[in-house]
This record gives sequence, C-alpha cells and structure tokens, in this order.
Amino acid sequence: MSTAAEVLNELYRRGIVVRVDGESIRLKPRSALDDQLLASIRDYKPEIIAALKSRPAPCAAKATPSGCQYDWAPGYRGLRLKCITHRHEMGSSTVFRTAYGGYDTLLEMLRFGFLCGQALDDARRTQ
Repeated sequence: MSTAAEVLNELYRRGIVVRVDGESIRLKPRSALDDQLLASIRDYKPEIIAALKSRPAPCAAKATPSGCQYDWAPGYRGLRLKCITHRHEMGSSTVFRTAYGGYDTLLEMLRFGFLCGQALDDARRTQ
C-alpha cells in the first residue's frame, strides 16, 4: 500500500476497529491482520496517528441515503437509537435494536453508514 489513507481504508474494509492510544495504534480484532498489513501499518504509523487524531467529530454529518445519523438514545443505551441529525415530522426518529435469525439492526445500520458516536464504536466492536 502506498499511502496511510490506503492502509486505513484497508483496515476499515476488513472491519478492524482502529484507535490511537498516545503514540500507539490499537487494532481489534488482531486476527484480521496479516503480515503485509502489519508491515504497512509500521511504515505509515506517524501518518496514520496524525490522520486519526485529525478526523472529524464522531457525529459529523455524513452522506447517508437519508442524511440521518443515529446514536444511543439517552436512558436506552444498547436498545434504542435516536436520530441526532434532524427533527423529523413526528419528533425524533427512533430505532429499536433487534437481533434475530442472524440479523442485527445495529450491524445493518453500521453497514449503511447511519451510526455515529458511541453507537458507531459499539457496532464496530460487535462485528
């Protein structure tokens, strides 16, 4: 890989959670890494850390099909997600997290880019 951005894109494509801890890069799950990717991470470590430290706030507006971004609703963490981007016609849009038959609302919302904040971090950890 020829740039730090390409390394980060590959990490995200593999579903690896990447975070900075001081001057260290923390990666989960480690089992998704191979030797080539680890070598690229070492080669671009300063640039990767700089990119992660300068990224926008977790709930910055993103280009999603509806423009909505969801985070955990206060008092319902792990159960209810609330749109923090808009005030919808009937108040605030709320989604209940469900899981059945191998389908998980949180992971589907992650796949389509609807999550932000703590909900985004939690979804990446449960992949």
